[in-house]
Amino acid sequence: MSIETYWLDSTQNTLIVEYPETFTIPEMMGVFEVGGAFMDSVDHPVIWIIDMRSVKTVPQKMLSSFPQMARHPSIGHPNMDLTIMIMNEGLVNRLASIFSTVYLKLEIVSDWDSALELAKRQIAVR
Repeated sequence: MSIETYWLDSTQNTLIVEYPETFTIPEMMGVFEVGGAFMDSVDHPVIWIIDMRSVKTVPQKMLSSFPQMARHPSIGHPNMDLTIMIMNEGLVNRLASIFSTVYLKLEIVSDWDSALELAKRQIAVR
């Protein structure tokens, strides 16, 4: 199964990225490419909700790929808004916390309701 990327709804304010149990670094980098194209297609800020609750293992060299991810043009895209990650406790959560501390502030939550509430509040303050 591949990483799925799609708009939450027709307002195109929120981009959803759903990760499968396993993925590769090139697949993850592809999300940045696809997400950049989604953000290019609108003229307003885009919230990303990244659901990683299904992830069972992470690719080797995940941590060492963080600088390459952080340099990707989509991270600094003018339409990039809040990034929310839905995840369980464990290694993936720990890695996301490191990325958030060093490269890009991430809001980390444990369920869809919390993610949608954060997105709703962010849209309301625009």
